[in-house]
Amino acid sequence: LKVAIAIDPEYAYAYNLLAKVYLATGQADLADAASLEACDIEPKNAAYQLRRAETRGMLAEYDDAVLKVRAVLDRENLANIDRAQALHQMARLASLGDGEIASKTISFENRAIEVADKLATSTDAKERRAAKQILVEAHVSVAEEIARQSFNQKVESLSQWIGRASGIAEDYINNDGGSVELRLFIAQRALGALASFRPTLDPAPWVSEAEEASKTLLSQSDDELWQQHVKWELGLAYLNALRVEHTRRQTELALKYGNEALENLAVGASGRQAVHASEQLVGQLYFQMGAVYAV
Repeated sequence: LKVAIAIDPEYAYAYNLLAKVYLATGQADLADAASLEACDIEPKNAAYQLRRAETRGMLAEYDDAVLKVRAVLDRENLANIDRAQALHQMARLASLGDGEIASKTISFENRAIEVADKLATSTDAKERRAAKQILVEAHVSVAEEIARQSFNQKVESLSQWIGRASGIAEDYINNDGGSVELRLFIAQRALGALASFRPTLDPAPWVSEAEEASKTLLSQSDDELWQQHVKWELGLAYLNALRVEHTRRQTELALKYGNEALENLAVGASGRQAVHASEQLVGQLYFQMGAVYAV
């Protein structure tokens, strides 16, 4: 991407993809700078504006991120795929707020799903794949919110939403070039949802899914950034498993998962910028480990 930009400094698409790489590898300032370049070159491109909102969110500039997403949603003649992405991003931002704001998360995600679902069979391959990605992420997001909030029949609802996400992901992987990373993503977030349950369920099946997906992903490339990215995501899965097993009072398993989380997050953090969200996660990990030892 840097070579492409050296050849054509006005290549906005390359800057946008560069921002995507920096986001995935936790390099927040670089992501923000790259997305700003893309927006400066093509200020009317909604996808680039939404990427910029993502980078602002990673830097904990949440109000600015909300304003940027809202500005995209307020546009006339907005492409449906951009509308679905904007609604999904608004939901993710809402989930970070207090109880009243977080209660809007599911509404935003349902609207995103409604729009994306119509695009999941599009003849345009790029649009179809983007729609499936949004559908997977939105379904998992709803499951997480159900786990956090007061809902009846939580287990059944969680199973349904996670099941739908897995079904869409497998279709994407098997028929449309989707990445196995989707399996790791779903396993990690399912474990996060289970950690909000009282009483909760055995996390072992999702831990196995995360480990198997990570093994496949790590074998795909020896690129250092890629390896760090996968290790970080696996570390987050172990962190969530630690939280679940601590709730279940399974001390030995909790410590096992906690040590795995420490090891993987340490490797994953080596190239990442210390931003609010990652610092909070590492703090939570040490707190959980301390709590297990205290018990």
